Amino acid sequence: MGESLTLHTGVKKEKEDTIVWFSGPDDKVLAQLNGKPGSVKTYQSDVSLNKENGSLTIPNVSSIDSGVLILEIFNPNKQTFLKKFNIIVYDPLPMPQITRISKCELLCSVLNVRRVTLSWYNGTSLISSTSASDSHINLSLPLEQEDKNNNNNYSCVANNSIRNQTKHLDPLQSAVDGCSPEPRNVIWVILPLSVLLVIGFVFCT
Repeated sequence: MGESLTLHTGVKKEKEDTIVWFSGPDDKVLAQLNGKPGSVKTYQSDVSLNKENGSLTIPNVSSIDSGVLILEIFNPNKQTFLKKFNIIVYDPLPMPQITRISKCELLCSVLNVRRVTLSWYNGTSLISSTSASDSHINLSLPLEQEDKNNNNNYSCVANNSIRNQTKHLDPLQSAVDGCSPEPRNVIWVILPLSVLLVIGFVFCT
């Protein structure tokens, strides 16, 4: 994001070639190079077309430039050349932020993200994760914290296909007593000895 992107035709241009760049899926014409070099038309203000070889440059690319671009090269003496470019531009990946929302619960968050997965880890073990779709959203993931005596090493990781950001839980945040899962209640039933003997007799016959 913020850098320029140049797409090359991958073929040597001939004098008779007409080069047209489209954006899909509506096939909107972005730029066109007719015949000899110098005859260039651009239909979108933020793109430029090389007059010599027909390469297309998009300056200051951002996530809104993601999509399919189509190149067509027409030559009266040859078959039409068609090439598609699938472009995915990722926004800068923010550092996750960890906050405490109760004595035993933490919340990890990243703001205004798309195509991002947010995960909690204990050391190298994955605890839980959630993902953002193609729409920009605020993504958050809670964690039920365990007692500090369990030597937990929590971290929250935000990642996409090209990079990741890791936020480790501060030792002061991690030092919480009384957050172990409560034991299940066990009910003991004490029966008279005579009842136990009867039950044993029934099962042995």
